[in-house]
Amino acid sequence: MFLATKHVVLEVGSAVKDVKKGDKVLLSYNFCGDCSHCTEGHPAYYGLPGRGPLDPDGQSTFSRVALVSGSSSLVRVPDSTPLELFAPLGCGLQTGAGSIFKALNVKPGSKVAIFGAGCVGLSAVMAAKIRGAAMIIAEYALAIREEVLWRGGSVAAEMVPFLIEHHNQGKYPLERLIRYYNVKDAQQAFQDMKAGKVLKPVLVWSESGLQTRITRV
Repeated sequence: MFLATKHVVLEVGSAVKDVKKGDKVLLSYNFCGDCSHCTEGHPAYYGLPGRGPLDPDGQSTFSRVALVSGSSSLVRVPDSTPLELFAPLGCGLQTGAGSIFKALNVKPGSKVAIFGAGCVGLSAVMAAKIRGAAMIIAEYALAIREEVLWRGGSVAAEMVPFLIEHHNQGKYPLERLIRYYNVKDAQQAFQDMKAGKVLKPVLVWSESGLQTRITRV
């Protein structure tokens, strides 16, 4: 589940240099860059196990006005970027693709087995195809996943633009994983996801021009 919002930076703290008021951004997880997880190349694990249950990722995605605790959560994108389409790249889609491009560094001609063919798994399938894997085997159970598999046969600041570029080249068709729901239909989205009717439900506010406030670096 992900909430697609048209994030525009509303305010920034005095120490924020990466973005400015009026920038369009996509949101992802926060990281410090200094802890052992970050310095060893695993920024997604930043803060574990000290994270609190109410603030795990440094930003409040499910909010009309999002508060962002660190600029590492933000990926600035061109004004022409369709944010509703690319909003899910901040989490599950990035995880699946990153496992192929970064963690495993799959080489052309490789054989890849992916266990689980939800949104994360199918993102990995598309990434493996981009990398030129000779054989891609994915475990799946539902017809909707079979259709996507047949068709589809880092850090956010790096991975998100990378995936957008491949989408624009027609190599990463993430729109085949997504179905949009108005935020008022969130319960229906949860039910459809649980029933396997949709792979990546994306909630969209009916209002446009949602804004983002960064409170600190």
